[in-house]
Amino acid sequence: MITTMKPLQDMISLLTGETRTYTLYLIRHGEACHNIMEKQAADRAMRDSAKQGLDDSETKQRMEEARKSVLDDPSLFDAPLSARGKDEARKAHDQLLELQQKFPRPSLVFVSPLQRTLQTANLAFPKCGNIHVREQLRERITGYACDSRHTADFLMKRKSFQHFSMHKLRTDSIERGLNMPITMFENLELDVDIEDFENDGDNDDVDEEGNGCIMDRADGLPQLSSRSTDMGVEEKIMLRERTKLLFPMLLDTPKENSSIAVVTHKGYLRELERGQFGIEGSPLFGNGEVRVYEVKISKRTRKLLKAKRLAF
Repeated sequence: MITTMKPLQDMISLLTGETRTYTLYLIRHGEACHNIMEKQAADRAMRDSAKQGLDDSETKQRMEEARKSVLDDPSLFDAPLSARGKDEARKAHDQLLELQQKFPRPSLVFVSPLQRTLQTANLAFPKCGNIHVREQLRERITGYACDSRHTADFLMKRKSFQHFSMHKLRTDSIERGLNMPITMFENLELDVDIEDFENDGDNDDVDEEGNGCIMDRADGLPQLSSRSTDMGVEEKIMLRERTKLLFPMLLDTPKENSSIAVVTHKGYLRELERGQFGIEGSPLFGNGEVRVYEVKISKRTRKLLKAKRLAF
């Protein structure tokens, strides 16, 4: 639980009861195609380093360089879930049902606009009609294809996402604040059959290694040569600041929504827990992992007052 001293306005909120308390379910997306490629590249680098007799420090450096190198692949644009990732999302659904035996069922779901989180939300909350897509919850803006998103209009053509509320996504864009286009392909006509993207069920495409990631489904998308160094990049400290926007977002929901789920990314969740929640060294979320918190927010300052982990 956060125990740091609070500013005067926050203390007044606590004393006067001008607060709202939420049960907050935090969920990381299932494994995505770029996660597979990162792991494969890092494993190859580790084996090569071992053959060369490199020490631990050099090996870690080689593994990190190899991991990042695959993210330049343009076919990873807005990377989807792998077959395993879809299974992890379904398992998150089962875990949520178990947790709801002890904690209130989420009445509202907020989700990042990247494809891997949207697919996870669709599978983890299959009967929820109150799912809202929010730009503020997306992964850190890195300039890599996997962390770039499709436009709201494109996503709304997906049958799987048509019941999601995306009206806020049409106006909010972190990238515009970094002098970046909303996506690298925003102003281009895409020669893509939307049905090629409708693969959120059991009939998974599987590559030669059985990973469930056929990346040529993006044929027709304009090809990127590499990560653009001219585009803005969001530093980790900027992402940590962005996580503060979650609390006004919660306060702006109707009063009956006191139990809310958030489906987002490893980097976002890391900065939320280690930053706003004050849990230094909190372990990174695994794919499809669910954690539950109780959070108290000041209605006066619209800031977090307390956070207590309930389930891990």
